[in-house]
Amino acid sequence: MKEIFGTRFDGDPAYRQPVSREARIKVLRVPRSIAGDEQVLISRGESRFCEALAEQVLISESDLAIVEKVFAALDKTRLRNFEPTAIPAIKLHLYNFFANHADMDEEELQKEINKCKRWSEMEKEYGEKNNPLPTIGIEIEILKENLTPDKVAVLRDLGIPNHEEFNSSRIWEVNPDFSYSPWLQSRVIQELAAMEVLPLQEAIGSRYGRVPAQRILSLHINLGWPRVIIYKISHCNNIETLSDTLNYAFTSTKRIRQLKVLPYNLKKSKKSSSGKNNEVFFRLELKAPEFRDYPSYRMLAEAQRIGAMLFSYIKKMENLPLSPVEKKLADLWFNFNGEVSEFKEYGIEPGALNDKPEEAIKILANSDLKQKSREIFGRYARRAGEILKTNK
Repeated sequence: MKEIFGTRFDGDPAYRQPVSREARIKVLRVPRSIAGDEQVLISRGESRFCEALAEQVLISESDLAIVEKVFAALDKTRLRNFEPTAIPAIKLHLYNFFANHADMDEEELQKEINKCKRWSEMEKEYGEKNNPLPTIGIEIEILKENLTPDKVAVLRDLGIPNHEEFNSSRIWEVNPDFSYSPWLQSRVIQELAAMEVLPLQEAIGSRYGRVPAQRILSLHINLGWPRVIIYKISHCNNIETLSDTLNYAFTSTKRIRQLKVLPYNLKKSKKSSSGKNNEVFFRLELKAPEFRDYPSYRMLAEAQRIGAMLFSYIKKMENLPLSPVEKKLADLWFNFNGEVSEFKEYGIEPGALNDKPEEAIKILANSDLKQKSREIFGRYARRAGEILKTNK
């Protein structure tokens, strides 16, 4: 069974149903002249969620009707037979489809269902047992002025995990369940953009939006830590190489300056609490990245591949069993690490973003380190992709 992380509520995260009408604790009738729609106060899972007022959210009757269409489509098209880890992205996509196609016909719906099937098939392929790519998840931090209460209500009714950021009352965090394919996480971001909860503006020459330069959209990347690897302090140097190179390549100096925590962390997954035989699952959280524009989608795929190289190398160093493809990935990490070590010519060592952030920012602003990092990161990610393809 491939290592996984990250279920955040009881039960199968893919099939959380919206709260039934009967379970709603109160209906607030708001004059249409004021609200423009009737509002329904939702109880999240009846009594155990009723204890906290923070868990009660408003959802409009029109949004509720769209959510119910999503689950009706899941039932009607037997999408329950699809990969569970693909369902969150599919639910968001169907919500946006129904919201923008009130008068759609069966043919239009079937086109979208076929699209969802392709995503599920891709996810199944990525989830094969012999695939050394780690699972991947994201945590995206959104200002409340963009992620308004009505949208929070939609996400909760669709079963997409989200909560108020612990360290800031101005930020709301959306942390969808993990997937095996990075493109499913990218799809979630695209669907959030379609819901207009991300602060994007039009980008010239691109159909994808871009976060304005004055704004920061924090995007943590979580990579499933292989269960066979027991974490050691000696692994830190290699983890810092991955984390720092990723951030030199994709993270703005403004975001780096804002960061007040270690750029990475190894955290126990919520999966641990429900694991069999007291199993403990961990994830490597890369905390400094941000979402900016289209290259950020590529960043997710590249980080996953470089992560596979890192984990294969650590397994090799710990004398753990390696598959033929993992041996190649481990050798690739050795070469990658060698090229990154040449960053010393800039006066930078692994861990500089944490130990000497202002020095690192100055070097990034006055050299070609960002361009060089992005070139190396992308080149080795492509090589890892070629190795993975030949393994099929």
